[in-house]
Amino acid sequence: KFVRGEDAVGSLSDIVRSAWLHSKSFRPLELIVASMCDATTLQCWIVVPIQLLGLLTVSAGIVSMSKRILPHSPIAAPLILIWVFLSPSTMSSLWQMDTCSQTWSAALGLWCAILTWDVFIAVQRGEKIWKEMLVLFVIAALGMNIKETFYGWICGIALGWTIASVVCWRKDFRPSLRAALPLIPIVFIPLIAVALRYKFGGLGAQTNLDGDITGRYQFS
Repeated sequence: KFVRGEDAVGSLSDIVRSAWLHSKSFRPLELIVASMCDATTLQCWIVVPIQLLGLLTVSAGIVSMSKRILPHSPIAAPLILIWVFLSPSTMSSLWQMDTCSQTWSAALGLWCAILTWDVFIAVQRGEKIWKEMLVLFVIAALGMNIKETFYGWICGIALGWTIASVVCWRKDFRPSLRAALPLIPIVFIPLIAVALRYKFGGLGAQTNLDGDITGRYQFS
């Protein structure tokens, strides 16, 4: 698909530009990895360290999240890691190598959730949050260009933020308003990207699934 497909014509920048304008999905990381594959044998050694780094990022995120949510349960992180690494979706993406999009979507989504949590707690304590906000902007920008599943993380984080804000609103509404700042990189920037894709990119080509049962990446 990525090495021998009809869209794999020209330089890497040409292929990425073509994907932005014409493809229903936009995943630059897949295209970058595929460009390093051997066109005849399809061997691609670079995918191994990229996948490994993604898995380490997921693992570090699970440990960090467990420390925040279950600080007095040392067994939580190991059990979650075992469950994640034995799950069919994880193993499928590893064995197929899946050009790293699944692994890195999970990794970046998880760290967005962690940083949003940190910002929310810091705001309640009256601390500065600009460093975390800057990192959130970078991670969100990368995540929305990794795989469409990143938008599932956006929905989950926004829902969690809403529930937490409602709970804390009764105590003091000002910190809750400041805690809304992470929604800018987490929600609004990706939504702007979707709007741009719909206006100028491949999402505008077809807006429904009628007559195209394989078109999973439609705007609708």
